[in-house]
Amino acid sequence: MIGELLNRFRNGVFGDESGDYAHHRVTLFKHYRFRPLGFDFRDRGWPWSGWLIPVARSGHTAQKTNVRFLAPDNTDRARGIAGRAWAAGTAAATDLPDVQSSSSTHDVQKYAERTSVTERWVKKKSPGARSLMGFIVEAGGTPWGVLVVDSRNPDLDLTKANVQWRNYGSLLDHLVEGT
Repeated sequence: MIGELLNRFRNGVFGDESGDYAHHRVTLFKHYRFRPLGFDFRDRGWPWSGWLIPVARSGHTAQKTNVRFLAPDNTDRARGIAGRAWAAGTAAATDLPDVQSSSSTHDVQKYAERTSVTERWVKKKSPGARSLMGFIVEAGGTPWGVLVVDSRNPDLDLTKANVQWRNYGSLLDHLVEGT
């Protein structure tokens, strides 16, 4: 049921975009207070800091991922658009540099700064997303996780993403209750 909702959300935002499912997608992240594996001490990502871990993604390709974002109680240390959305309720970054095609240090710095990740993370992951938007997901009125829309198109239509959030956000909030 959640996968179908993510696909509808994706189609509402990207229905007229060309490219593969993996080029324009929607990912649902759940917040975990403790994560025994995958933390990064260099970024103060202690295992008990709070983490956003992907639990569902639109489409049928690019389902496996090891990406995770720090989402601690100290919101100044939140990482990624997912972490920023967790801290602020919503977050977005568009017109990001193409770090997959460019080895420019300036592009890596700009991408890291605009998406709240480290330069080391950008170099390691070489993300393809050129625009991102995140929304906080609640279960029973309590923050549960984050929904992130990402696209290789640098000009994500934020209005379409907001409309889809208004259409499907409360249903998603209801579906994640009890999970």
